[in-house]
Order: sequence, then C-alpha cells, then structure tokens
Amino acid sequence: MLAARDRAVIFLFLDSFIRLGECSRLTISDIDLDRQRVLVRKSKTGKSRLTGFGPQTKKALWRYLGLRGDRLGHDALWVTEEGHPLTKHGIQEIMRRLKHEAGLNKLKGSIHKMRHTGATITLKHTRDMKGLKLLLGHSTLAMTERYTQFIEVEDALRAHDGKGPLDWLRG
Repeated sequence: MLAARDRAVIFLFLDSFIRLGECSRLTISDIDLDRQRVLVRKSKTGKSRLTGFGPQTKKALWRYLGLRGDRLGHDALWVTEEGHPLTKHGIQEIMRRLKHEAGLNKLKGSIHKMRHTGATITLKHTRDMKGLKLLLGHSTLAMTERYTQFIEVEDALRAHDGKGPLDWLRG
C-alpha cells in the first residue's frame, strides 16, 4: 500500500500542479477518477479550483485507493501505514526518502519544483497559457509567465536551426 501511495502522490504532484498543503488536505471525495479531476477545496489564496490528471495518474490513484481500504473512520486521501491521515510533513518525508533511495540527495529542488516541472511540460505541449493559469490557481497571468522563459529560449534556439548571422550572410 505504501509503495502505491508514494507513486500516486508523485504522479498527482506532476499531473495536477497541486501544492504541498493542498495535497495534504485532499480527501477521497476530492478525487473524481472517472472524470480525472481533483477538487482543491482551499488553495494558497483561499479559493477553490478544479484541476486534472492523466491516465497514468488515474491508474496509480485507482491502485492506491484499492489498497488503502475504506474503513478508517476518516476521508483523508493519504494515509500512513497505520491508517492515520498523512500530514504535510509526512509527504515531505516520503519525497526525501524517495530522493535518497534514488541517489539524488545532491540534486537541489523541492516538492514545489514538481509543480513547476508539470506546468512547464504542459505549457510546452499545449501552449495554453490562460488554461494553465487556471489550473495552477494563479491570480495573474504574469505569475504563470514565469514558467515560459525556458520554453521560449528553447524555441528561439530551435528556430535558428543551428545557424547564426554569419551563416546567413554567406548563404
């Protein structure tokens, strides 16, 4: 159950752009496996929002929920081995342990980097800045635009097709 939980936590972070606090407060009723949606009831800004996840995350959540059991006396999505609700600190410990087990201790980064990574990959594939703004729960488009800097540089380099001004002068 713990391995399935850890996998589902990681997948949900990457796919749904949720923050650590939002993730720790999720309940089973916040997850809609059929529609592949997550209801974030109280975000960093105090507002609720709806976000989604893909088929791989759906499968990971389905597997975890099947192993989690439903007779725990509470609706918390993430639970410990003893069946108690998992706290923010508990999720951070999972991530530290997985990072250690993968031999990535020297790699800088936090759980929040997973939100950035998921958002950057999504933006690269959809080019939908306004949609991403809604999914991230940002209040302004300027906040979301921070995710574009690496994509724009990559696009600019690709447009040059490995050539520079000197090559074009000769052509």
